[in-house]
Parts: sequence; C-alpha cells; structure tokens
Amino acid sequence: MHKQVNKYLAINTILFLVFWIGGNIVLRFLLPEIKLEGYFVIPFFFYFMSVVLFLQFNRISISKPSSTTNMYMQMRVIKVFISFAIIIVYWLLNKSGIRPFAIVFAVFYLIYLIWETFVFIRLEKYIRANKNQNKLSDETIN
Repeated sequence: MHKQVNKYLAINTILFLVFWIGGNIVLRFLLPEIKLEGYFVIPFFFYFMSVVLFLQFNRISISKPSSTTNMYMQMRVIKVFISFAIIIVYWLLNKSGIRPFAIVFAVFYLIYLIWETFVFIRLEKYIRANKNQNKLSDETIN
C-alpha cells in the first residue's frame, strides 16, 4: 500500500506543478484582464489537501475496506468546509475580487475532485485485490 500511495504522491506533486505554472500562464498571458490576488493560495491548498488524503490512505487497514470509504467521505466533507471557509475569508478581505477567485477556486476544486476520485478508485481496487490474494494464500496454506 505504501508503494501505491508514494506513487500517487509523486504524480500529485507533478500535477500540482503543472497546474500551478499552467494557471499562472493562463492568468497572466491569456486572461490578463483578470486581476487575481492570492492565486498562490489555491494550488497550494488543493495540493496540501491531496497530500493529507493520500497520507491517510497509509493508515487504512487492508483487512477493513469499508474504513477506506468512510475515511474518503470524511476527507471530502472536511475539504468542502475548509474550501467554504477560504472563500468566505477571501470575500471578507477582498470583496471586489471574489468572483475571479471563486471561479478559479471552483476549477481547481473540480480538477482535484476528479484526480482524487480516480486515485481512490485505484486504491480501493488495490485493497480489494490484496484482500482477495490474502484470502487465497490463507486457503492454500490451510
């Protein structure tokens, strides 16, 4: 399980760099009329939340796959509440710039939601395959 999680952490870091640099390029050169202060917060937030999620997968027991789903859903709820808190704080600090910030934030949210769901499905399959493999090896030993 640790190898799988480390692989996804490495891919996550690469995706973070691509989206962070790509977002900067799009906002500066393709959409220069959008003045987005605090852009750096958005990619770092989603990267940090993904790292926390992936590290939580290391703590999951392969013998209890239902705990994986519970942990994933708990992380989703936590991420939603923290996301709302960030948007509200930004709105209180910069009311005039909330619209572009919220749009870019929503785009990142969707991208990372798709990415993390993909990783969750892959890790869930990995856990189930290992659980079945352990059952088969236990049956052959007995």
